[in-house]
Amino acid sequence: MIDRWRLLLWLTLIALLQLSIAEDCVKDIAEDICPQREGFDGDCESKCLQQFPLRISSGCFLRSSGTLLSFFGIRSFACRCSLPSSYCDATAVLNAFAPARLHFSLPAIQAHSTIERLNGEQSCPLSPSPFDLSCSSSFSSCGWLRSVGADWFSAREHGIMPFSPQESPTGDYLVAVSKEGFTSISIDTCPGLCSKEDVNVTVRVWRAPWVVVELCFKEEGQTMCAPVKTPNGRPTTEVMPQTNSFSFSFRFSNLTVGDAVLIDDLSTIFEPCPLAQRMRNTALSSFPSPVPSPLSQVENSPFRASMQPSKIGFQ
Repeated sequence: MIDRWRLLLWLTLIALLQLSIAEDCVKDIAEDICPQREGFDGDCESKCLQQFPLRISSGCFLRSSGTLLSFFGIRSFACRCSLPSSYCDATAVLNAFAPARLHFSLPAIQAHSTIERLNGEQSCPLSPSPFDLSCSSSFSSCGWLRSVGADWFSAREHGIMPFSPQESPTGDYLVAVSKEGFTSISIDTCPGLCSKEDVNVTVRVWRAPWVVVELCFKEEGQTMCAPVKTPNGRPTTEVMPQTNSFSFSFRFSNLTVGDAVLIDDLSTIFEPCPLAQRMRNTALSSFPSPVPSPLSQVENSPFRASMQPSKIGFQ
């Protein structure tokens, strides 16, 4: 009987130890930005995202000291950011980016997801459709072209991810791990796409704070790019005007060897032109056209307004 109690006690201690190891790291924002209440606050969330891009959650909490000015009885509330446990790892000698390098690496991804290496050989279909370019449940047959400079994997989560539950990949997602000697990679649509209506492109991306993400739009031989500043795990959706010949590219730059980028819910929604016209565009896509781009005439989108001519062509 005593042995059974000892065994139960040891199991309880082990369980508590595991819980303490898995406990999130908590960091308080020094600035007094919270209103006089507890709970979620938009300013607190923005500050946590700014200082800790890998935050899991945020909120305003009553300070342990109780009051800010005891004479007036004003209670003080702190903006608190919940982070992955590695941010509070005092045993490791880490630089400022080390926790992010830990989470955006292949070994870290393998700790919470099953991965499968994707074949490097890809070719454009004769006439790409929105179905080919909508990839959220399967990336092995996704119609977006994966550039050189990275090892590409299809992944599916099987454990707790270091992101907020509402901002984590769901089901299958795409992983790119940069190779030595490459500082930028991309995923691209096939050239010469044609649409009878406006074009809608959507993606969710997870990257380390130093990685730069751009959405590039190529039309009639002209390439325009703009930065994607959407926080990790939140959807980026942009609408481009109708065009007879276009292609998209998401570029990831400022990479170091081993940096991982996660991609999910990637799609391009448009109304394809007649087959004959699409095939003609595909055949002529490598030749620039003198027709000016309508992008310069469209100013109602902050994203399009921030687009600048690209000095780097599509891969």
